[in-house]
Amino acid sequence: MVASAVLALAAPAFAGTVIPQLTFETIGDMTNLSQAGNNPYAALGIGFSGNAFGIRSARDAGGSGNFFRDPMNLGALAMFNDSPTQENVLTLTVAGGFADFFSIEYAGKLGASGRAAVYDEKGNLLGMEQFKPPAGSCPSSTDDLCVWDITKFEFNGVAHTIKLFGSTANYFFDNIQLGQPGSTVPEPSSFALGFAALAALGLSRRRSAR
Repeated sequence: MVASAVLALAAPAFAGTVIPQLTFETIGDMTNLSQAGNNPYAALGIGFSGNAFGIRSARDAGGSGNFFRDPMNLGALAMFNDSPTQENVLTLTVAGGFADFFSIEYAGKLGASGRAAVYDEKGNLLGMEQFKPPAGSCPSSTDDLCVWDITKFEFNGVAHTIKLFGSTANYFFDNIQLGQPGSTVPEPSSFALGFAALAALGLSRRRSAR
């Protein structure tokens, strides 16, 4: 009985919750997500900084975004460039962290270039992927964006920051997936508890042998 109880205590304790896909469907048009009260994902420990705006499709939702997709994707995350000659950076922070992989869908104007990168809690780069060159505008309009790509990459470690870089033109982002919860790494207290449990188990076995 003692041994089984100790083994139960030795199981690593994991914290954190699974973060759902970020779809931006519940955000109003031209909503600055870096301002207090505007971020619907704040309760999940997700923060935004930089030129990050929730935006609605102009064609299908009466918003300001010159993009369109299927009827289930009327909202997006917009990154605007203040200057066509400077690189813009949009930052997402994830308080609880996430592990294994990162994926994001995106659309950009012809000539746009950009990349996605993830960093650990200390700012070390864990993984980066260049966005594919935009495939072109929609047949109905040279201004509308309807060609969406997806980038997904795996990494080792626990990421806490995502940076989206873009230059030359605007980008829209959607359906961000943050892999597994950062809790896939046991908390430090779990290691201490596990070692203590193993030591207690060894002691009980030695006593039983006597």
